Amino acid sequence: MASTSDWRRARQGGKDLSGADLSGADLRDTDLRDADLSGANLRGANLSEASFWSGSFDTEDRRVYLCRANLTGADLSGANLTGADLTNANLTGANLREAILNSATIREAILRNADLREADLRNAKFVEADLRNADLTGAALSESDYWSDLLTENLSGADLSDAYLLGASLSRSVFIDSKLDGATMPNGEKHKVK
Repeated sequence: MASTSDWRRARQGGKDLSGADLSGADLRDTDLRDADLSGANLRGANLSEASFWSGSFDTEDRRVYLCRANLTGADLSGANLTGADLTNANLTGANLREAILNSATIREAILRNADLREADLRNAKFVEADLRNADLTGAALSESDYWSDLLTENLSGADLSDAYLLGASLSRSVFIDSKLDGATMPNGEKHKVK
């Protein structure tokens, strides 16, 4: 498959696209509901208005729907997923490095071992997400209105080095074996290694 293929408005619902090279593909307004994208390369793909959800797609709604999508090991590095709905999505081992997830809904999603280095997670809403062993080095996690939902997140083993957590409410989050070197903490102070 050519890396700059045009899939705009394509209907690929229920298709097996596991391992497909969709890097740089134009997937705007593409129907990928129930598609298996495990291991797919979506590096730099335009996913705006695409539907991955098992349900109706409202064309007036500009969000990307990845609800219940299987994106295990998928390469979404650099992808623009602004406002994406990742409810119940499986992103285990996914590459989301430098991905734009600004204002995304990350509810009950599995992001174990995901690469979120330098990802833009500002204004994202995390609710019961599994971020065990996720690498959040240099990720932007600011704009704190949503952080009350991050209170009970499992961030065990997560690398939050240099992450920006200003205003975040993390009082009940689990940080076993997490790295916070150089992170800007909720009170504005830099975390120092003891």
